[in-house]
Amino acid sequence: MKTFVIIFVVTCFASALGDLLTPEQLSKLKEYKDSCITESGVDPALVENAKKGEVTQPTEQLNCFAACMLKKFAVMLPDGTIDFDSIKDKIPDSVDKEKAEAVLDKCKDVDGANDCAKGGAVMQCFMENKSVLFEN
Repeated sequence: MKTFVIIFVVTCFASALGDLLTPEQLSKLKEYKDSCITESGVDPALVENAKKGEVTQPTEQLNCFAACMLKKFAVMLPDGTIDFDSIKDKIPDSVDKEKAEAVLDKCKDVDGANDCAKGGAVMQCFMENKSVLFEN
């Protein structure tokens, strides 16, 4: 379950790092994703395009999808803050902790006018910095 809390792995990079997740974790990820698509009203194709880095101008629905995912993983707290310390404490052994923390540190000061805007900004920051995870 702790791998779930690594939000940038499960929401941004699940396709790239899917082999790091158990079948149960992948199933829960799909459940959360489907629920957040319904709750946010986002076009599922837009979510897939965003995952591939093909979205240059996120919509309000996509931002709300990101916030929903962060909340489902208990990373976005009820007051809208992101619990980066909790994420850092739960980085699994299968992920390079130093590289993961570097991504989190780059994104820790991202903010937004509301939960949706903040969720979208955090996920965009993760996507923009995900290459750090794959550096040798």
